[in-house]
Amino acid sequence: MKLGQSFCQDYAHLDELFRAGPPADRLALKRRLAEGAPLPGDEMAALFGLLAPGWDRTAQLYRELLESREPFRVDQLAVTRAELLAGGVSARKAGKVLAMLLKVVVEQPELNVAPVLFQLGGSLARFL
Repeated sequence: MKLGQSFCQDYAHLDELFRAGPPADRLALKRRLAEGAPLPGDEMAALFGLLAPGWDRTAQLYRELLESREPFRVDQLAVTRAELLAGGVSARKAGKVLAMLLKVVVEQPELNVAPVLFQLGGSLARFL
């Protein structure tokens, strides 16, 4: 059986996440999810919870994170790629700017408001 490159990359990423151990708190979970995960957070938590002790709390942390409505994905940001492009950020820089904005709001969710992110995004783009 031949496995595709995408499957192998996803498996390697899951292995890396698993070996890092369970997140200590909701912020640690948000940071990991913001970096990207090959599975939705609830599926990943359930899988890891079956494989090793200590991971069972992760499913609860994930539920708490969802209830908090704190952002951990780019699509949860208060600005979109299209809005950044319309505001003058180049297409080449927009993805990097969104990734940087996500890191900011993971740490400080109160900053996830359009005017703040739009201004910050424009400033970041000038330095890329």
